[in-house]
Amino acid sequence: MFDFLELTQGLIEKNDFEEAEFTPLPAGDYRVKVANVEKKTSQSGNDYVSMVMEVIDGEFTGRNIYNNLHLTVKTAENSIKRIYKMAEFAGITPTTFTDVDSIVTFCKQMLDKCFEVTYDEEAFNKVKVNRGL
Repeated sequence: MFDFLELTQGLIEKNDFEEAEFTPLPAGDYRVKVANVEKKTSQSGNDYVSMVMEVIDGEFTGRNIYNNLHLTVKTAENSIKRIYKMAEFAGITPTTFTDVDSIVTFCKQMLDKCFEVTYDEEAFNKVKVNRGL
């Protein structure tokens, strides 16, 4: 268990209230593994699949890429195609989905599977999965 009393006392004693600077991950190709998959709900109330991909080698090892697969009327078909392409790269047989929970359950089969991805923070689909590893 984290000791918040010790942490807060230390920060107060050092008068250290500066937050660590966040540096965005640069656009580029990365080798990643799927570290977490879960269902989330957007601020507008739409469910989506949140997939966290952890960089597994190179200068940015340990950093995360968030591959959010939105499931609105406009985006569901493209998101499911992306899921099926990842499954193909991972050697997982596609299945039909009945709801968001079934999609999440399917995507959890990809936990610890490794991929090569192209990441671009500025792109609409920030993560493009190029191949399985």
